[in-house]
Amino acid sequence: MLTNPSSPGRILLLGFESSGKSTLFSRLAGRPVSHQTNVKGSTYSVNEYRKDHFIFIDAPGLQEDPSLASKITSNELSKADSLILVIRGTSFTEELERLSPLLDSANKKGALIVTHADKMRTEDIKAIKRASSSGNLPVYLVDSRQASSSLLNRIEQSLFTAPSLNSSMLQSLLKLNISRVEPAALFFEKKISGPMFALCFLILMYLLPVAAAFQLSSFIEEPAERYILDPLSRVMSGSPFIFTEMMLGDYGLLSLGLYSFIWAFPVVLLISVSSSITEDMGIKDRIADTLDPVLRKAGLQGRDLIPILSGFGCNVVAVFQSRGCSFCTRKQCVSLISFGSACSYQIGATLSVFNAAQKPWMFFPYLLLLLFGSIIHSRLWYRNAHQQLPPFLHRKSFIQFPTFRGICYKLVMEIKQFLQQAMPVFLMICLAAGFLNYLGILESLSYFVAPLLGLLGLPAEGAAGIIFSAIRKDGILLFNEGSGSLLASMTGIQILLLVFLASTLSACSVTLWTIAKELGWRTAVMMILRQLATSLLCTVLIYGVWSLFG
Repeated sequence: MLTNPSSPGRILLLGFESSGKSTLFSRLAGRPVSHQTNVKGSTYSVNEYRKDHFIFIDAPGLQEDPSLASKITSNELSKADSLILVIRGTSFTEELERLSPLLDSANKKGALIVTHADKMRTEDIKAIKRASSSGNLPVYLVDSRQASSSLLNRIEQSLFTAPSLNSSMLQSLLKLNISRVEPAALFFEKKISGPMFALCFLILMYLLPVAAAFQLSSFIEEPAERYILDPLSRVMSGSPFIFTEMMLGDYGLLSLGLYSFIWAFPVVLLISVSSSITEDMGIKDRIADTLDPVLRKAGLQGRDLIPILSGFGCNVVAVFQSRGCSFCTRKQCVSLISFGSACSYQIGATLSVFNAAQKPWMFFPYLLLLLFGSIIHSRLWYRNAHQQLPPFLHRKSFIQFPTFRGICYKLVMEIKQFLQQAMPVFLMICLAAGFLNYLGILESLSYFVAPLLGLLGLPAEGAAGIIFSAIRKDGILLFNEGSGSLLASMTGIQILLLVFLASTLSACSVTLWTIAKELGWRTAVMMILRQLATSLLCTVLIYGVWSLFG
């Protein structure tokens, strides 16, 4: 227990999703950890922070319906020595009643933190303070986003003398009948126009950053070629052929690697800025609730929208976040992430290809194809999923001004992930591709894909890009080989079909590995086979329609 300094106490922050406990945890740690914003289901893994003789644990928020997130939290509850209960003051009575049954069997020491205190009525705050001062249970009312270090230190110290929690101890607080505070209604709540507005807002959240990233990448590309690649080519002109091929060839570490950074990093940066702001404001949460009735017709819930949107940053992170989905929707959610959530690196690569083809406008029909392909994929393989969905619990989030710290935390995480994980992997792929191309193996592998492309009226030279996009979605950049000579020989519809096929034929190898670890190899293989079938079906349909009417 906590009284034994040699045995660090495990202190679990226990609360429902959107209660603000992950934000509190980041304040305790004093650094960015997981997603510390007010988005439902955003804590997708267990985080630990050791301080003196304490080990603070942040597990996923509790949910009404069964999910992996709830299961993870239940496991952590059994291992914890003490608890910090985190409830929202705006739904004080409701959340306290729902937590009470967990306490009798847990038999843990603990304290109670009431978040969203800045949104509560003054008389309710006074009533809670009076009730807590006359009891043994430590109660703290905070605005979790502005929690001070001195307050957090007091909470830590109170755990040494805190009593064991039980449901009867909370009865005096429950009898206060604290008023429920509802967020102000916005345009999202309009019956007909609300979902349409939410969808438009959602599109703009990603469309505007992508458009800005395209302009930035276009501006950088030409100077990078002139002042970096051209001088390097002259310096290495006398080097052995294998070295030149692996550094500056069509798949070179410096050539293709530089293009990947130029076209992917601005997308990662600007989408992260947009996503961080909307998450910290609570807008993304409100959009998820608004679109829940629409998504249910496709067998999903509003909560599932969060990981699907996260997939536009990184598919691997999105698969982890799907732990917050219900058991009955998680497989479908992961399948849609794999098929239609174009990650930052995929977006950057497709922008580069369309720009090299001098058809940047094709990015918009490409996104539409991903959308319609995802709808077909869902209806084709998960047509009865809507019959198993749990009831919808509408919990509007508060819209608030973003905090500079909250935005910066997520930005730092996204940029570090890109520089430390994504770029090194792709640079290794560049080296492997250059070496395989030197040995002629790449050309041999292309023979297996070339006949398929021929049936769809696509050039066999595009096979290399198809193969490497299955390893890493940045592999789409291989269509730029030969200074764009392949793209120059193709029509617009051929370029669109080739990029769509490379995007959807399979998940990248890292995403596939993550799905297998989360759901098992049998499920992962079945999911990829279904994705391959849908991708080919959609490509054939597009090719057939264009042949008839184009």
